[in-house]
Amino acid sequence: MAKNKKLLAGFIIIAVLFMLLFSVYFITAETRHNCIGENCPICLEVQACVQALNTLGTGLATTVAVFAAAHLFVICVIPVFHRSPSHTLVSLKVKLTN
Repeated sequence: MAKNKKLLAGFIIIAVLFMLLFSVYFITAETRHNCIGENCPICLEVQACVQALNTLGTGLATTVAVFAAAHLFVICVIPVFHRSPSHTLVSLKVKLTN
């Protein structure tokens, strides 16, 4: 079951990267096409690619913010509550005699 989840996650990552790279490639390749006017299929496709990239960018920023907050919580806040007591010679009841 865990192997299937890792495989699916890897496939989704590859699909997103594929979409990202080919959307950018399509936009750059078709920026100076011969537009036929209103309802041009190439213009509509370029617009869809730009919208997909904007959506991915917005989701990516949100995801990074959530992971940063979680990282801050794990690194900074949790160790404060799980402090080990400091060990001193008095707390260890060490007698200093010569």
